[in-house]
Amino acid sequence: CRDIRGQQQHVPMILTPQSNSFEVARAYTTLAQRQSHTGPKKKFKQRKKRGPPQAKNWPNSVKQALNGDKPEAWKKAIATEMDKLTDRGVFLHDQTASDILAHGITTKVVPLGLYLTEKYDENGDLEREKARAAIKGHSGNMQKGIHYFETYAATPQPETARILVCLALRNNWKRRAWDVELAYAWADLPVNERLALSYTKGCERTHPETGEPLYIILLKNLYGDPAAGRRWSIHRDGKLLSEFNTDKDQTEVWTCIRTIMDPCLFYITLRIQGHEAVYHMLTSIHTDDLDAIGSNDLILDKFHSKANDIWTLKRANPGFMLGIEKIPEYDSDNNLISITLKMTAFVRGAVDAFKEHMPAKASTAPYPPKDTLTKDTVVPEPEIKEYLDKGYPRLIGMLLWAVRHGFDECKYGMAILCSVASKPGKHAWRNAMYMLSWIDVNVNRGIRFNKNGNRDIISFTDASEKALLLKGLAMAGYAIMWMDGPLITSSYRLKHVGLSSEHNEYMAITAAANKLVWLIQLLQEICVDHQLPIELYGDNVQANRLCSENIITPGNQYIAQYYHFNKEKVAEGLMIIIWVDTTLNIADIYTKPLTRAQCEALMPDLLGYGEGITALREKIRLMNTTFKLPK
Repeated sequence: CRDIRGQQQHVPMILTPQSNSFEVARAYTTLAQRQSHTGPKKKFKQRKKRGPPQAKNWPNSVKQALNGDKPEAWKKAIATEMDKLTDRGVFLHDQTASDILAHGITTKVVPLGLYLTEKYDENGDLEREKARAAIKGHSGNMQKGIHYFETYAATPQPETARILVCLALRNNWKRRAWDVELAYAWADLPVNERLALSYTKGCERTHPETGEPLYIILLKNLYGDPAAGRRWSIHRDGKLLSEFNTDKDQTEVWTCIRTIMDPCLFYITLRIQGHEAVYHMLTSIHTDDLDAIGSNDLILDKFHSKANDIWTLKRANPGFMLGIEKIPEYDSDNNLISITLKMTAFVRGAVDAFKEHMPAKASTAPYPPKDTLTKDTVVPEPEIKEYLDKGYPRLIGMLLWAVRHGFDECKYGMAILCSVASKPGKHAWRNAMYMLSWIDVNVNRGIRFNKNGNRDIISFTDASEKALLLKGLAMAGYAIMWMDGPLITSSYRLKHVGLSSEHNEYMAITAAANKLVWLIQLLQEICVDHQLPIELYGDNVQANRLCSENIITPGNQYIAQYYHFNKEKVAEGLMIIIWVDTTLNIADIYTKPLTRAQCEALMPDLLGYGEGITALREKIRLMNTTFKLPK
């Protein structure tokens, strides 16, 4: 630091606490603090690894792996990864600093990392050791506008996987799954975005004559680059749309569309000369994992062959993707009769990770009945720090993944636990462990979709009449059912204060209508027949009537115009609002913490283990004396 007056007069600055210059006084204080060693040094916590619970045992570095209990296995994994990338033309090895400049690369060298993991099967058993080479592309090493530009890449809608399950059952279609080997590395890297990489620690190289360090020039796309996902998705989608849209005069005529409602879902058809039938398939792509269903094995085999000419496709297990088990059941004629979604291995790993905190008594409901935890709950700062350090964020992350894919009945509790994620306390921790116990108790149950279930889509909606927060917002939720299973479910906090139960219920209907519009538009894109109007069941008579009648009274004239979207969709014939008794409204489980008895009454129909949605609909018909249900 130098005093501004001293700089102007070219006089050396004298640094003392008595200086009248603010800059000098601040500099002196900072210097004194840095020179003082009286206080304890700050301890930095090691970042917890993402992934399954076994991730805590994975090596943190190449050195640790080679000094561990299975060095040969890790050596093989590392060599396999590096050789694949080199053969693919991703790496140009052994480049000096002058070579880098000769290639026109003027940005600073970025470190290359080797990340060592283990891959497990659906039973949680170890399959193999795996090494992944990735750029350390955090903001300290790479900056937008210098090393890369746009980064957005679409990901599949969470409901799409269940839509494929329902269509496979509805049409008795075949199921397949593939994995694109080293997917990101198939995409080209623009010349102006090429990088110089330093070898990872433990694998450094030097020039044999000069001893100067050697580097890698990155010629193609690679994991870790903030823009890598975008480059791969553009390359992947472009190849699918070009290679699977062929001229009509060919022996095999392919057509392929990328849906607007889910940019990661592709609808593909095949016409073969001499065949009367048109073959259909759908594939949802999560980065490099392809989840597909097809009208028969022929189109799936031909797709595999054709796509394998573009990339290297590995056949995967359609019954286990991203930690989610999709267990099919077949009849004696090899026809699909049900598919059950489970997360057995993941749940067992999560329970094992927190086994020392598990409650002694098994949970009897998805969430503690009549619990009062909210975002408004006051928690002292020391208590917040205690439970953050104890692992609350990791626990919530594990619960969230399990609830999204196999435990829909827990979504109310999940919404509450997530709302306090930044300030957890003993109350939140206890409730989270209660939910983990519930998931552990029901680990082998899953959610079930049935071939003989409701072929017409049916929706249920509900809202709490009591405000959850001090600001007056209440909870609401909906369940969209198809093939006797929960196709789409949600529990959420309303965006506006409701002045009555009618007001809350009317706002909840809007959220369900929004999702139904998305669903119908997606089904239309992939040429799936569906009924209209869709039956939407709500348990508030006045809110239901307001959707179809122009009733404006002092009791509802304050409702925001946005929510009259309901009227528009009813008038268009997209949905019809029907009254349901609260005891039969399966969306009630998403609005409040229900008792064990209430949960046991609603969950069988919600999760696909009851008499079926068609039978539930008939019960509603018998109880409904104010509205004639469509047959």
